[in-house]
Amino acid sequence: MSKRPKYDDGDFRCYVTEEDELRWFVYWIRDENLFGVTDGMSEAFESVMKREERRQLLGDIADALLEDNWKEAFDCNSFSVKWLDTSRVQVEYFPKKVILEKTEGVAHERIANVLYFAVEAMNRKLKSKATEKPVGLKRFASKQRSSPKKVYPKSEMRSVVDPTKRKKSKPTGLTWDDAEEDANNN
Repeated sequence: MSKRPKYDDGDFRCYVTEEDELRWFVYWIRDENLFGVTDGMSEAFESVMKREERRQLLGDIADALLEDNWKEAFDCNSFSVKWLDTSRVQVEYFPKKVILEKTEGVAHERIANVLYFAVEAMNRKLKSKATEKPVGLKRFASKQRSSPKKVYPKSEMRSVVDPTKRKKSKPTGLTWDDAEEDANNN
């Protein structure tokens, strides 16, 4: 049995679609620049696609947007597959089309690799979801670790609205007894 190739996240993309009562796996293997479709049983159709061909298929987009749009096309299951004949299928992305030729001789090995990659990708997603905390738990944990609020000493010289600002102090000049008596009488 041949050794399975390894891949990193983003090197392999795949999704399942059904067209005309046929189930297709649409896949992309970055290391080989290989865009393909398989039925998962006996048929595999592939084409080596350079960056320029992928840009054309996605609607002649800018080169800087290619990777994000390519990922989004797979995430949204945007490609549709049409069976042409026993040796070709047509993959459409809105108005653009590309024809993929049937692979000869290595179809079973390719299908096995695609299914292996798909299962491996699902396992990686499950592991990453198991290790990451839910959003609510993250907030709760961050509140637990945060330092307590700074407690300011009670003072007449602190503002109630903004404790970092000082209040205006009382005048320190001469005080007249008459002014105090007038204030007390009123």
